[in-house]
Amino acid sequence: MKDKKMNKGILILIPIVILVGCLVIFLLLNKDTKTGYVTLETHANEIYEWKYEIDNKDIVKFVEKKQSGDLEGKTPEGKIIEKYYFEGKKPGKTDISFTFTNTKNGSYLDTKYYTVTVDKKLKLTIEEKKQ
Repeated sequence: MKDKKMNKGILILIPIVILVGCLVIFLLLNKDTKTGYVTLETHANEIYEWKYEIDNKDIVKFVEKKQSGDLEGKTPEGKIIEKYYFEGKKPGKTDISFTFTNTKNGSYLDTKYYTVTVDKKLKLTIEEKKQ
């Protein structure tokens, strides 16, 4: 008697586990489809930093910045990789510019330009514009 009840419980549990597993896989596969990022390089202990400007904030928004590399400046190169993540708000196209700006006097060394396209599903495509 107990074996039959246990088998029924397992039979009910199996589809639930499969459904949850499929949902998790779906979410993992679609995790980054609505975000895109720009990768830039900087160096530890510099007085310069990248600053971005979005032309049309109705189409795309800034989400977060992640850094990796020599964050403490322990090597002479002190190379740091920065990823700036953006998310689509509505379909369209806009530009984002990044300026390598001196934090003390406001002067700049470099500017990079990107075109961001957001499709109907809010998936981002980011392409660097050659100047």
